[in-house]
Amino acid sequence: MNHIVDTCPLTTFEGGLNLLHEADNDAVMWLESTATAALHNAAVHSAGTGYEQLATAAAASSVVA
Repeated sequence: MNHIVDTCPLTTFEGGLNLLHEADNDAVMWLESTATAALHNAAVHSAGTGYEQLATAAAASSVVA
């Protein structure tokens, strides 16, 4: 978790774990975008396994505040 939130250049959440645990609007938006990107990447790397439908459904249901 520390790597994903604090040190990974692709997923770093400004404010770190402490602010992420507060689950304010920025944290929720970061979680949604990170999860959507992860599902998209899984779909790209697992074409034909059903993951692309999951990623498409997740992206379509994503709520932007």
